[in-house]
Amino acid sequence: MPAELRVAAPGPIAAADAPSPRSAAERIAFRQMYGTLLRADCAGRIRPGLADAWRSADGGHRWTFHLRGTARFWDGTQVTAGDVVWSWRRLSESRTASGAEGGLALDGPTLLDVPPALPDSVVTVDAATLEVYYGDAPSAAAFADPRLAVLRAGAGIWPLGSGPLRPVSPSGADSGSLVLGPALGPGPTVILLSGVGGQEGDERDLLDAGVDVVLTSDLRTRRYAETLPGYAVLPAPWSRTYALAVPRASERDGGRPDPARADTAAYGARAESEALDALRVSLARDAVREEAVPAAPLVWRTLPACASDPPVRGGRRSGRPPRLAFSMADGPARDLADRLVALASSPQETGPEGRAASGLLGAQRGLDWRTLPLVGQVLDVSVRAAEESAYIVTLPRRVLDPCAARRALAAALPWLAGEGALVPLVDTRPAVFVRDQVTGLTVDFDGTPRLDRAGRRADGGGRP
Repeated sequence: MPAELRVAAPGPIAAADAPSPRSAAERIAFRQMYGTLLRADCAGRIRPGLADAWRSADGGHRWTFHLRGTARFWDGTQVTAGDVVWSWRRLSESRTASGAEGGLALDGPTLLDVPPALPDSVVTVDAATLEVYYGDAPSAAAFADPRLAVLRAGAGIWPLGSGPLRPVSPSGADSGSLVLGPALGPGPTVILLSGVGGQEGDERDLLDAGVDVVLTSDLRTRRYAETLPGYAVLPAPWSRTYALAVPRASERDGGRPDPARADTAAYGARAESEALDALRVSLARDAVREEAVPAAPLVWRTLPACASDPPVRGGRRSGRPPRLAFSMADGPARDLADRLVALASSPQETGPEGRAASGLLGAQRGLDWRTLPLVGQVLDVSVRAAEESAYIVTLPRRVLDPCAARRALAAALPWLAGEGALVPLVDTRPAVFVRDQVTGLTVDFDGTPRLDRAGRRADGGGRP
Protein backbone atom coordinates (compact mmCIF):
# COMPACT_ATOMS: atom_id res chain seq x y z
CA MET A 1 0.00 0.00 0.00
CA PRO A 2 1.39 3.48 -0.84
CA ALA A 3 2.86 5.26 2.13
CA GLU A 4 1.30 8.30 3.78
CA LEU A 5 3.91 10.68 5.17
CA ARG A 6 3.46 13.70 7.41
CA VAL A 7 6.10 16.37 6.81
CA ALA A 8 6.49 19.61 8.81
CA ALA A 9 8.37 22.75 7.76
CA PRO A 10 8.25 26.45 8.71
CA GLY A 11 6.61 29.13 6.60
CA PRO A 12 3.40 29.51 4.60
CA ILE A 13 2.47 27.95 1.25
CA ALA A 14 0.81 29.99 -1.50
CA ALA A 15 -0.03 28.82 -5.01
CA ALA A 16 0.77 32.30 -6.34
CA ASP A 17 4.45 31.80 -5.49
CA ALA A 18 4.92 28.62 -7.55
CA PRO A 19 7.46 27.58 -8.67
CA SER A 20 9.75 30.13 -6.92
CA PRO A 21 9.68 29.35 -3.19
CA ARG A 22 9.67 32.01 -0.47
CA SER A 23 9.61 29.71 2.57
CA ALA A 24 11.00 26.35 3.63
CA ALA A 25 7.55 24.77 3.34
CA GLU A 26 7.17 26.06 -0.23
CA ARG A 27 10.64 24.85 -1.10
CA ILE A 28 9.77 21.31 -0.05
CA ALA A 29 6.37 21.38 -1.77
CA PHE A 30 7.51 22.94 -5.05
CA ARG A 31 10.52 20.61 -5.32
CA GLN A 32 8.11 17.66 -5.57
CA MET A 33 5.65 19.48 -7.86
CA TYR A 34 7.83 21.13 -10.53
CA GLY A 35 10.73 19.64 -12.50
CA THR A 36 13.87 21.29 -13.87
CA LEU A 37 16.03 20.36 -16.85
CA LEU A 38 18.79 19.07 -14.54
CA ARG A 39 19.13 18.18 -10.87
CA ALA A 40 21.95 18.65 -8.37
CA ASP A 41 22.22 16.05 -5.60
CA CYS A 42 23.46 16.58 -2.04
CA ALA A 43 27.10 16.30 -3.20
CA GLY A 44 26.56 18.83 -6.01
CA ARG A 45 26.70 16.16 -8.74
CA ILE A 46 24.59 16.96 -11.81
CA ARG A 47 21.83 14.46 -12.59
CA PRO A 48 19.27 14.22 -15.41
CA GLY A 49 15.98 15.94 -14.74
CA LEU A 50 13.45 16.65 -17.46
CA ALA A 51 16.42 16.51 -19.85
CA ASP A 52 18.18 13.19 -20.42
CA ALA A 53 21.06 14.63 -22.50
CA TRP A 54 22.86 17.97 -22.64
CA ARG A 55 26.06 19.49 -23.95
CA SER A 56 27.80 22.86 -23.98
CA ALA A 57 29.79 24.70 -26.66
CA ASP A 58 31.57 28.03 -27.15
CA GLY A 59 33.14 27.92 -23.72
CA GLY A 60 29.83 27.35 -21.95
CA HIS A 61 27.99 30.20 -23.69
CA ARG A 62 25.82 27.83 -25.74
CA TRP A 63 23.90 24.84 -24.33
CA THR A 64 21.77 22.19 -26.01
CA PHE A 65 19.22 20.09 -24.08
CA HIS A 66 17.21 17.07 -25.16
CA LEU A 67 14.05 16.30 -23.16
CA ARG A 68 13.42 12.73 -22.11
CA GLY A 69 10.47 11.01 -23.74
CA THR A 70 8.85 10.25 -20.39
CA ALA A 71 8.77 13.89 -19.23
CA ARG A 72 5.09 14.59 -18.55
CA PHE A 73 2.87 17.18 -16.90
CA TRP A 74 0.39 16.14 -14.23
CA ASP A 75 -2.33 15.66 -16.87
CA GLY A 76 -0.15 13.23 -18.83
CA THR A 77 0.72 15.57 -21.72
CA GLN A 78 4.28 15.67 -23.02
CA VAL A 79 6.71 18.35 -21.80
CA THR A 80 8.06 20.13 -24.89
CA ALA A 81 10.86 22.58 -25.63
CA GLY A 82 8.16 25.22 -26.12
CA ASP A 83 7.00 24.65 -22.53
CA VAL A 84 10.52 25.33 -21.28
CA VAL A 85 10.64 28.60 -23.23
CA TRP A 86 7.18 29.64 -21.95
CA SER A 87 8.14 28.87 -18.33
CA TRP A 88 11.32 30.92 -18.50
CA ARG A 89 9.53 33.81 -20.22
CA ARG A 90 6.88 33.75 -17.49
CA LEU A 91 9.60 33.88 -14.83
CA SER A 92 11.31 36.80 -16.56
CA GLU A 93 8.06 38.76 -16.84
CA SER A 94 6.96 38.07 -13.25
CA ARG A 95 10.40 39.02 -11.93
CA THR A 96 10.34 42.31 -13.85
CA ALA A 97 6.85 43.08 -12.58
CA SER A 98 7.43 42.23 -8.93
CA GLY A 99 11.11 43.08 -8.55
CA ALA A 100 11.48 40.09 -6.25
CA GLU A 101 11.99 36.36 -6.38
CA GLY A 102 12.61 33.44 -4.09
CA GLY A 103 16.15 32.67 -3.00
CA LEU A 104 18.04 29.40 -2.73
CA ALA A 105 18.67 29.00 1.01
CA LEU A 106 16.44 26.33 2.57
CA ASP A 107 16.55 27.92 6.03
CA GLY A 108 15.82 31.53 5.07
CA PRO A 109 16.90 34.41 2.84
CA THR A 110 20.51 35.49 2.43
CA LEU A 111 22.16 38.68 1.23
CA LEU A 112 22.58 37.03 -2.18
CA ASP A 113 19.28 35.86 -3.57
CA VAL A 114 21.03 35.31 -6.88
CA PRO A 115 18.74 35.66 -9.92
CA PRO A 116 18.32 32.43 -11.91
CA ALA A 117 20.39 32.09 -15.07
CA LEU A 118 17.89 33.12 -17.74
CA PRO A 119 19.35 32.91 -21.27
CA ASP A 120 19.83 35.79 -23.69
CA SER A 121 18.24 33.76 -26.48
CA VAL A 122 16.50 30.39 -26.93
CA VAL A 123 15.90 28.36 -30.10
CA THR A 124 13.54 25.36 -30.16
CA VAL A 125 15.17 22.94 -32.59
CA ASP A 126 12.25 20.53 -32.37
CA ALA A 127 9.64 19.53 -29.78
CA ALA A 128 12.24 17.76 -27.65
CA THR A 129 15.37 19.89 -28.25
CA LEU A 130 16.29 23.46 -27.40
CA GLU A 131 19.44 25.52 -27.72
CA VAL A 132 20.14 28.39 -25.32
CA TYR A 133 22.75 31.14 -25.46
CA TYR A 134 24.22 33.19 -22.61
CA GLY A 135 26.49 36.22 -22.67
CA ASP A 136 27.80 35.18 -19.23
CA ALA A 137 28.55 31.46 -19.44
CA PRO A 138 26.78 29.51 -16.64
CA SER A 139 27.74 26.13 -15.27
CA ALA A 140 25.55 23.07 -15.84
CA ALA A 141 24.41 23.32 -12.21
CA ALA A 142 22.64 26.59 -13.00
CA PHE A 143 19.98 24.58 -14.86
CA ALA A 144 19.10 22.78 -11.62
CA ASP A 145 17.85 26.06 -10.12
CA PRO A 146 14.32 25.26 -8.89
CA ARG A 147 13.12 28.67 -10.09
CA LEU A 148 13.78 27.47 -13.66
CA ALA A 149 11.15 24.74 -13.23
CA VAL A 150 8.94 23.88 -16.20
CA LEU A 151 5.18 24.39 -15.95
CA ARG A 152 2.04 25.31 -17.88
CA ALA A 153 -0.89 27.56 -17.08
CA GLY A 154 -3.42 25.48 -15.15
CA ALA A 155 -7.19 25.56 -14.88
CA GLY A 156 -7.07 25.73 -11.08
CA ILE A 157 -5.08 27.83 -8.62
CA TRP A 158 -1.88 25.85 -9.21
CA PRO A 159 0.24 26.10 -12.37
CA LEU A 160 0.31 22.69 -14.06
CA GLY A 161 3.50 21.00 -12.89
CA SER A 162 6.04 18.60 -14.35
CA GLY A 163 7.11 16.98 -11.07
CA PRO A 164 6.23 13.57 -9.66
CA LEU A 165 3.73 14.80 -7.04
CA ARG A 166 0.70 17.05 -7.43
CA PRO A 167 -1.63 18.82 -4.98
CA VAL A 168 -4.78 16.91 -4.10
CA SER A 169 -6.02 19.55 -1.67
CA PRO A 170 -6.96 23.05 -2.85
CA SER A 171 -4.32 25.11 -1.03
CA GLY A 172 -2.06 25.11 1.99
CA ALA A 173 -2.44 28.84 2.56
CA ASP A 174 -5.61 28.76 4.68
CA SER A 175 -5.65 25.30 6.23
CA GLY A 176 -2.01 25.16 7.31
CA SER A 177 -1.48 21.97 5.33
CA LEU A 178 -1.10 20.83 1.74
CA VAL A 179 -1.73 17.26 0.60
CA LEU A 180 0.37 15.98 -2.31
CA GLY A 181 -0.26 12.76 -4.18
CA PRO A 182 1.34 10.93 -7.13
CA ALA A 183 0.87 12.73 -10.44
CA LEU A 184 1.36 9.69 -12.68
CA GLY A 185 2.12 6.21 -11.41
CA PRO A 186 2.90 5.05 -7.86
CA GLY A 187 4.19 7.25 -5.06
CA PRO A 188 3.51 8.40 -1.52
CA THR A 189 0.81 10.71 -0.22
CA VAL A 190 2.49 13.62 1.55
CA ILE A 191 0.68 15.76 4.12
CA LEU A 192 2.82 18.89 4.37
CA LEU A 193 2.23 20.83 7.59
CA SER A 194 3.30 24.44 6.98
CA GLY A 195 3.76 27.45 9.25
CA VAL A 196 5.13 25.36 12.12
CA GLY A 197 7.27 26.74 14.93
CA GLY A 198 7.64 30.44 15.63
CA GLN A 199 5.27 32.06 18.09
CA GLU A 200 2.34 29.84 17.15
CA GLY A 201 3.73 26.58 18.46
CA ASP A 202 6.65 24.48 19.60
CA GLU A 203 8.27 22.28 16.95
CA ARG A 204 8.98 19.67 19.64
CA ASP A 205 5.24 18.97 19.81
CA LEU A 206 5.46 17.68 16.22
CA LEU A 207 7.99 15.08 17.27
CA ASP A 208 5.79 13.99 20.16
CA ALA A 209 2.90 13.65 17.71
CA GLY A 210 4.95 11.29 15.52
CA VAL A 211 5.35 13.47 12.41
CA ASP A 212 7.47 11.52 9.92
CA VAL A 213 9.79 14.30 8.67
CA VAL A 214 10.57 17.54 10.53
CA LEU A 215 12.72 20.32 9.10
CA THR A 216 14.04 22.68 11.77
CA SER A 217 16.80 25.19 12.46
CA ASP A 218 15.89 25.38 16.16
CA LEU A 219 18.64 23.97 18.36
CA ARG A 220 16.18 23.08 21.15
CA THR A 221 14.16 20.95 18.75
CA ARG A 222 17.31 19.27 17.46
CA ARG A 223 18.56 18.39 20.94
CA TYR A 224 15.14 17.11 21.93
CA ALA A 225 14.87 14.94 18.80
CA GLU A 226 18.24 13.40 19.54
CA THR A 227 16.82 12.05 22.82
CA LEU A 228 13.85 10.36 21.17
CA PRO A 229 13.87 6.75 19.98
CA GLY A 230 12.76 6.19 16.42
CA TYR A 231 14.20 9.34 14.82
CA ALA A 232 17.39 9.80 12.81
CA VAL A 233 19.05 12.88 11.33
CA LEU A 234 19.15 13.05 7.54
CA PRO A 235 22.53 14.66 6.72
CA ALA A 236 22.07 18.11 5.18
CA PRO A 237 24.77 20.35 3.69
CA TRP A 238 25.94 23.45 5.51
CA SER A 239 23.82 26.07 3.79
CA ARG A 240 24.50 29.51 5.28
CA THR A 241 27.58 31.50 6.26
CA TYR A 242 27.34 34.41 8.68
CA ALA A 243 30.08 36.94 8.02
CA LEU A 244 31.25 40.28 9.38
CA ALA A 245 31.25 42.94 6.65
CA VAL A 246 33.14 46.18 7.36
CA PRO A 247 33.02 48.98 4.74
CA ARG A 248 35.86 51.28 3.87
CA ALA A 249 36.19 54.85 5.21
CA SER A 250 33.89 57.32 3.51
CA GLU A 251 35.24 59.51 0.78
CA ARG A 252 32.56 61.96 1.83
CA ASP A 253 34.48 62.37 5.08
CA GLY A 254 37.29 64.02 3.18
CA GLY A 255 39.32 60.82 3.08
CA ARG A 256 39.88 60.77 6.85
CA PRO A 257 40.41 57.28 8.24
CA ASP A 258 37.47 55.83 10.09
CA PRO A 259 38.74 54.86 13.56
CA ALA A 260 36.11 52.12 13.78
CA ARG A 261 37.37 50.80 10.44
CA ALA A 262 40.94 50.85 11.78
CA ASP A 263 42.90 47.76 10.81
CA THR A 264 39.97 45.46 9.96
CA ALA A 265 41.08 44.77 6.40
CA ALA A 266 44.58 43.91 7.52
CA TYR A 267 43.24 41.84 10.40
CA GLY A 268 40.76 40.07 8.12
CA ALA A 269 43.61 39.21 5.76
CA ARG A 270 45.15 37.22 8.62
CA ALA A 271 41.96 35.19 8.76
CA GLU A 272 43.73 32.02 9.85
CA SER A 273 45.28 33.61 12.93
CA GLU A 274 44.89 31.60 16.11
CA ALA A 275 42.85 34.34 17.76
CA LEU A 276 40.36 34.49 14.91
CA ASP A 277 40.09 30.72 14.85
CA ALA A 278 39.36 30.81 18.58
CA LEU A 279 36.70 33.48 18.01
CA ARG A 280 34.98 31.36 15.35
CA VAL A 281 34.95 28.34 17.65
CA SER A 282 33.56 30.44 20.50
CA LEU A 283 30.81 31.97 18.36
CA ALA A 284 29.74 28.61 16.94
CA ARG A 285 29.70 27.00 20.38
CA ASP A 286 28.24 29.75 22.56
CA ALA A 287 26.59 32.52 20.53
CA VAL A 288 24.32 30.89 17.96
CA ARG A 289 21.16 29.03 18.92
CA GLU A 290 21.30 26.82 15.82
CA GLU A 291 23.61 24.03 14.74
CA ALA A 292 26.81 25.89 13.84
CA VAL A 293 30.49 25.29 13.12
CA PRO A 294 33.41 27.68 12.54
CA ALA A 295 33.07 29.06 9.03
CA ALA A 296 35.05 27.49 6.22
CA PRO A 297 36.23 29.63 3.28
CA LEU A 298 33.55 30.41 0.70
CA VAL A 299 34.75 28.30 -2.22
CA TRP A 300 32.74 30.22 -4.82
CA ARG A 301 34.64 33.42 -3.92
CA THR A 302 38.02 31.83 -4.62
CA LEU A 303 37.35 30.45 -8.11
CA PRO A 304 38.96 32.02 -11.21
CA ALA A 305 37.85 35.53 -12.07
CA CYS A 306 34.42 36.03 -13.65
CA ALA A 307 33.06 38.88 -15.70
CA SER A 308 31.35 41.36 -13.40
CA ASP A 309 30.06 44.90 -13.28
CA PRO A 310 32.57 47.60 -12.25
CA PRO A 311 32.52 48.21 -8.49
CA VAL A 312 30.84 51.29 -7.09
CA ARG A 313 32.40 52.62 -3.94
CA GLY A 314 30.43 53.76 -0.95
CA GLY A 315 31.30 54.96 2.50
CA ARG A 316 30.07 55.18 6.06
CA ARG A 317 28.26 58.33 7.08
CA SER A 318 30.17 60.54 9.46
CA GLY A 319 28.97 61.86 12.79
CA ARG A 320 27.63 58.57 14.11
CA PRO A 321 28.89 56.27 16.85
CA PRO A 322 30.07 52.92 15.45
CA ARG A 323 27.18 50.48 15.06
CA LEU A 324 27.05 46.81 14.09
CA ALA A 325 23.86 46.32 12.05
CA PHE A 326 22.01 43.06 11.39
CA SER A 327 18.64 41.72 10.22
CA MET A 328 15.98 42.07 12.90
CA ALA A 329 14.31 38.86 11.67
CA ASP A 330 17.50 36.77 11.84
CA GLY A 331 18.10 35.24 15.27
CA PRO A 332 21.67 34.00 14.68
CA ALA A 333 22.67 37.39 13.23
CA ARG A 334 21.40 39.10 16.38
CA ASP A 335 23.23 36.58 18.59
CA LEU A 336 26.49 37.12 16.71
CA ALA A 337 26.23 40.92 16.81
CA ASP A 338 25.56 40.93 20.56
CA ARG A 339 28.41 38.52 21.24
CA LEU A 340 30.96 40.36 19.07
CA VAL A 341 30.23 43.71 20.70
CA ALA A 342 30.39 42.16 24.18
CA LEU A 343 33.73 40.47 23.44
CA ALA A 344 35.23 43.56 21.83
CA SER A 345 34.25 45.79 24.74
CA SER A 346 36.53 43.91 27.18
CA PRO A 347 39.28 42.22 25.15
CA GLN A 348 41.64 41.92 28.10
CA GLU A 349 39.10 39.90 30.09
CA THR A 350 37.85 37.69 27.25
CA GLY A 351 41.16 36.25 26.02
CA PRO A 352 42.01 35.55 22.36
CA GLU A 353 38.33 35.68 21.31
CA GLY A 354 38.04 39.21 22.69
CA ARG A 355 41.27 40.30 21.04
CA ALA A 356 40.05 38.95 17.70
CA ALA A 357 36.66 40.69 18.04
CA SER A 358 38.42 43.90 19.04
CA GLY A 359 40.76 43.63 16.06
CA LEU A 360 37.91 43.07 13.63
CA LEU A 361 35.81 45.96 14.94
CA GLY A 362 38.65 48.35 15.67
CA ALA A 363 37.37 48.55 19.22
CA GLN A 364 40.89 48.72 20.64
CA ARG A 365 40.60 52.48 20.18
CA GLY A 366 38.09 52.67 23.01
CA LEU A 367 35.01 53.28 20.83
CA ASP A 368 31.58 52.52 22.26
CA TRP A 369 30.09 50.06 19.78
CA ARG A 370 26.34 49.45 19.64
CA THR A 371 24.18 46.92 17.81
CA LEU A 372 21.49 48.05 15.38
CA PRO A 373 18.62 45.81 14.18
CA LEU A 374 17.25 46.74 10.76
CA VAL A 375 14.40 45.32 8.72
CA GLY A 376 14.30 43.90 5.21
CA GLN A 377 14.96 46.42 2.49
CA VAL A 378 16.22 49.01 4.99
CA LEU A 379 19.12 46.68 5.76
CA ASP A 380 19.77 45.95 2.08
CA VAL A 381 19.95 49.67 1.24
CA SER A 382 22.12 50.42 4.26
CA VAL A 383 24.60 47.65 3.43
CA ARG A 384 24.87 48.70 -0.20
CA ALA A 385 25.47 52.34 0.77
CA ALA A 386 27.82 51.40 3.65
CA GLU A 387 25.93 53.64 6.05
CA GLU A 388 27.03 51.84 9.22
CA SER A 389 30.44 50.86 10.54
CA ALA A 390 29.89 47.11 10.20
CA TYR A 391 27.26 44.49 9.40
CA ILE A 392 26.47 40.86 10.09
CA VAL A 393 25.51 39.49 6.67
CA THR A 394 24.25 36.07 5.63
CA LEU A 395 25.70 34.41 2.55
CA PRO A 396 24.88 31.12 0.81
CA ARG A 397 27.37 28.40 1.67
CA ARG A 398 26.77 26.64 -1.65
CA VAL A 399 25.68 28.19 -4.94
CA LEU A 400 24.67 26.71 -8.29
CA ASP A 401 26.37 29.41 -10.38
CA PRO A 402 29.57 30.78 -8.78
CA CYS A 403 30.01 33.61 -11.28
CA ALA A 404 26.43 34.79 -10.78
CA ALA A 405 26.97 34.69 -7.02
CA ARG A 406 30.10 36.80 -7.32
CA ARG A 407 28.30 39.35 -9.46
CA ALA A 408 25.48 39.48 -6.92
CA LEU A 409 27.99 39.98 -4.11
CA ALA A 410 29.60 42.86 -6.03
CA ALA A 411 26.15 44.46 -6.38
CA ALA A 412 25.19 43.91 -2.74
CA LEU A 413 28.56 45.03 -1.32
CA PRO A 414 29.97 47.37 -3.99
CA TRP A 415 32.58 48.72 -1.57
CA LEU A 416 34.09 45.28 -1.05
CA ALA A 417 36.31 45.68 -4.13
CA GLY A 418 37.99 48.65 -2.42
CA GLU A 419 39.16 48.55 1.16
CA GLY A 420 36.21 46.69 2.65
CA ALA A 421 36.58 43.47 4.61
CA LEU A 422 34.39 40.36 4.62
CA VAL A 423 35.28 37.83 7.32
CA PRO A 424 33.28 34.53 7.54
CA LEU A 425 32.38 33.69 11.14
CA VAL A 426 30.13 30.60 11.39
CA ASP A 427 28.31 28.16 9.11
CA THR A 428 24.81 26.90 9.90
CA ARG A 429 22.39 24.38 8.46
CA PRO A 430 18.89 23.09 9.15
CA ALA A 431 18.30 19.61 10.50
CA VAL A 432 15.96 17.10 8.86
CA PHE A 433 14.66 14.52 11.32
CA VAL A 434 13.15 11.36 9.84
CA ARG A 435 11.33 8.52 11.54
CA ASP A 436 13.16 5.22 11.31
CA GLN A 437 10.33 3.57 9.39
CA VAL A 438 10.66 6.03 6.46
CA THR A 439 12.78 4.79 3.53
CA GLY A 440 13.89 6.13 0.16
CA LEU A 441 14.17 9.79 1.19
CA THR A 442 17.10 11.79 -0.26
CA VAL A 443 18.18 15.44 -0.19
CA ASP A 444 19.17 17.86 -2.94
CA PHE A 445 22.14 20.24 -3.11
CA ASP A 446 20.47 22.70 -0.72
CA GLY A 447 19.21 20.13 1.79
CA THR A 448 15.64 20.01 0.45
CA PRO A 449 14.14 16.51 0.91
CA ARG A 450 13.02 14.53 -2.14
CA LEU A 451 9.85 12.66 -1.19
CA ASP A 452 8.58 11.08 -4.42
CA ARG A 453 10.35 7.75 -3.77
CA ALA A 454 9.83 7.72 -0.03
CA GLY A 455 8.02 4.83 1.60
CA ARG A 456 7.60 3.08 4.92
CA ARG A 457 9.11 -0.16 6.15
CA ALA A 458 6.54 -2.93 5.94
CA ASP A 459 7.47 -4.32 9.36
CA GLY A 460 7.32 -0.87 10.97
CA GLY A 461 10.64 -1.55 12.63
CA GLY A 462 13.65 0.67 13.02
CA ARG A 463 16.77 0.82 10.90
CA PRO A 464 19.06 -2.22 11.12
